[in-house]
Amino acid sequence: MPQRGSPVTEDARGGLTPADQMAPTLGPEAEPPPIGDVGTAGTQLHASPTPAADLGPLPAVAVGDVLAGRYRVDELLGQGGMGVVYAVWDTELDEPVALKLLRTELSMDPAYRQRLRSEVRLARRVSHPNVCRVHDLGQHRDHLFVTMELVRGPTLRRLLRDMQRGIEAPMPMARVVDLIGQLCAALAAAHRAGVLHRDVKPDNVIVEDGRAVLTDFGVASQAGEGSRVVAGTPSYVAPEILRGEPIDPRADVFAAAVVAYELIAGRLPYHARSMDEAIRRARHGAGPPPPLPAPPARQACRPRSTPCSPPASTRIRTGGCRR
Repeated sequence: MPQRGSPVTEDARGGLTPADQMAPTLGPEAEPPPIGDVGTAGTQLHASPTPAADLGPLPAVAVGDVLAGRYRVDELLGQGGMGVVYAVWDTELDEPVALKLLRTELSMDPAYRQRLRSEVRLARRVSHPNVCRVHDLGQHRDHLFVTMELVRGPTLRRLLRDMQRGIEAPMPMARVVDLIGQLCAALAAAHRAGVLHRDVKPDNVIVEDGRAVLTDFGVASQAGEGSRVVAGTPSYVAPEILRGEPIDPRADVFAAAVVAYELIAGRLPYHARSMDEAIRRARHGAGPPPPLPAPPARQACRPRSTPCSPPASTRIRTGGCRR
């Protein structure tokens, strides 16, 4: 039986997310209206299930304020249930970075502080052009903050939404292959560093001038730690994880295949509104996903690891993805 707390749904993930999806109670299939056309990469914070209303007011910071004697606030990028994201100028290094400032109650919670330190340590171990760089953990008055690379661009979720609404044309297969190849390169780098992302999905990939950037290592774990706790977003969690089997890098490969399927088909192969629903489907078998609505040439390019709930032993065993 997988170990889990209260059921996790795609509509109640909590935490700070990229700025174009900052509302705290939205699932990946229902992205809210953005604050500007910007995604900001960084560590997603899942540690507290406390409703935002119980976490006190958001930090009061104005453009031009200097945080921790170093970071000048230039722009509000978004806000969510756990805090606020700003574009700031690092006056020590003379460069722009993103800064996520947490609410007071979270900042003062010892358990949350420890969890956040662990998340930042894991994220800092991964260095790759397709992975958002996490810089530092600091404090301004009563608020913890995390600084990271400022990545501007739409998320894959935004691009999918625009395609579904007819705002954008379907993504050409060559671009799908390119973006998924970059995502796989990011995962390979994380796996080489001994880090499992565990929440790969379109919401956590920002596209900046053609560069795919993997963000949000908030539920990441160390490879080989033997955890069987179910974490992540239900529709993207590998079936063996949902069945309570040990977690390894193949879980991230599975999630990348789900993202590839979604970019090609414009929809998920399987949709689960809650972790409990996903667990039931994994135990009873979901069968193959619906056929891709595409011409034969596109079907021939269907990802080899399309998520059809195969046994873990039959899937890719590498620490990353193969293009």
